[in-house]
Amino acid sequence: MLIASLVVILSIGAMLAPAAIRPNTFSIKRTAVIRATPDRLFELLNSFQHWAEWSPFARLAPSIGLRLGETASGIGSTFEWEGNKTHGYMGIIDAVPASRLLIKVNFVATVDSHIFFEISLEGQGDKTVVTWTTTGPAPLMVRVIHVYTNALNWLANITEKGLVGLKATAEA
Repeated sequence: MLIASLVVILSIGAMLAPAAIRPNTFSIKRTAVIRATPDRLFELLNSFQHWAEWSPFARLAPSIGLRLGETASGIGSTFEWEGNKTHGYMGIIDAVPASRLLIKVNFVATVDSHIFFEISLEGQGDKTVVTWTTTGPAPLMVRVIHVYTNALNWLANITEKGLVGLKATAEA
């Protein structure tokens, strides 16, 4: 019995060790150059009403119920989704016109957690460099998920799809 208990404890420790040595935060950064002014891009980013035109989040599961908050754009505007095993919302918490947005994304159905999207715009002539950085806390259980699933790759891919969609919409 003692040997079996030790084997179980050592097995759990071996599974947790890779997660335990990872940092307690994560960051994903992607960049795109888009032929549009920072003003045009800010207009598409600063209003969740425009997100349906380019955002991959609205296309992930078309059957998910999507609701816009009472504020149409800017600081305080929100976007909520609810569907099969998923529920969450995002809100713009900081905005500098034609320069930067900070969005807090809250997941409440499966795991109560949050991440941040910081989207910065740097004009360069008739183009804009758009940098989308996703950050968040990574407590031990989140790090375990990161080690044993492709959650961070999924999030990076969604970020890249967002930039592709934004580029296609802005350059159309």
